[in-house]
Amino acid sequence: MSRWLDGEVATVEALAGSSEAAVQLAEFLTFLQQFAPEGVLAEDTSAGLPVRDRATRAAIAQADGVFDATAMTGPWDAALIAPGRDRPPAWFHGDFHTGNLLTVDGRLSAVIVFGAARRR
Repeated sequence: MSRWLDGEVATVEALAGSSEAAVQLAEFLTFLQQFAPEGVLAEDTSAGLPVRDRATRAAIAQADGVFDATAMTGPWDAALIAPGRDRPPAWFHGDFHTGNLLTVDGRLSAVIVFGAARRR
């Protein structure tokens, strides 16, 4: 069963002038990262990015010509040498953009679409 929430899809323009919306979003994301329901395990990321290197490079090569493979490889290389996570797993939305935010009367009213949410 789906429940509909009041509101309209947020736009960058609608949110840009609202410091209140920025504070609400920051509070939401902070709470989400602290939320730890019982019985929900974090995805095992102990192996880190190197185990995904071959597949990622293959995907980048396959997209070359449609996207700039060199431009995509640079951030991937940087991610591989970045320090590992030094804190406990945290929840993240996974698809956080204005299309998944609702507003009512110009105020943020909901964050929706949690299908890509994960705990890492």
